[in-house]
Amino acid sequence: GERDHHYVFINYASMLAADHIFFNSSYHLDSLLTALPRFLNHFPEFNERQSIDAIRAKSSVLPVGVALPTTDRSDTTNSATTDAPPLILWNQRWEYDKNPEAFFAALFAMQAARLPFRLALCGQQYGKRPSIFDTALAKLADHIIHIGHADRPRYRQLLQAADIVISTAHHEFFGISIVEAVAHGAFPLLPRRLSYPELLPADFHQSCLYDNQDDLQAHLRRALTQPQETAAIARRLAPTMQRFNWTRLAPLYDNHLRMLLNGRFSADSRSAVIGN
Repeated sequence: GERDHHYVFINYASMLAADHIFFNSSYHLDSLLTALPRFLNHFPEFNERQSIDAIRAKSSVLPVGVALPTTDRSDTTNSATTDAPPLILWNQRWEYDKNPEAFFAALFAMQAARLPFRLALCGQQYGKRPSIFDTALAKLADHIIHIGHADRPRYRQLLQAADIVISTAHHEFFGISIVEAVAHGAFPLLPRRLSYPELLPADFHQSCLYDNQDDLQAHLRRALTQPQETAAIARRLAPTMQRFNWTRLAPLYDNHLRMLLNGRFSADSRSAVIGN
């Protein structure tokens, strides 16, 4: 059937009513404003296309604040300091929009090449999970050290132990789980699209961003066969995630809210936050 536009209209009406609109990333802002004309064209008359410029003028990017460690990777244990194979982490929802088929296709290729690795499959499941997980749980059983939702202490252990974190997602407006893993010292392999290029400084794009499935597998093969090089990049990258630390972003949030309340906007101002 046709897509239900009810919630789209709620977001649109909220943005019209808001005094200011915060987006999680530039990709988030640009993708919504690019799609908005197509949505408004569904209305045969009075489609308010002129409202897009007004929405853009009162929009800005305010990244998500994440609870991050302040210790460096030297306090953790991973395969670079042990004889264990590298640990690959999946720490996203077990959902179709996270594209697990591409993730497991890369791992199956590494398995076929007889490259050693361990695998932690974290993340919550809602309803029926994609069938590829059942295939992978059987095919990669000898590699898997964790399956399913992890409580906070266990999740922290896996973050600290992870060598590589991979995303193959079709949908991502920010990427909290990736920020968490990279801050703990994991080497990221991320698609060169969605919000991911914004998470990493440009100096790391060549090493950490991939363009297609073949490129992902080439990057992953290098990461598994060059563990010392991979760990060195991860150590340099980890501190850059501190710009998303809630302790640093909280004052910025406070400042924005103070501006809303202290004369910059009307006394009954409202602000719409388009969430992740």
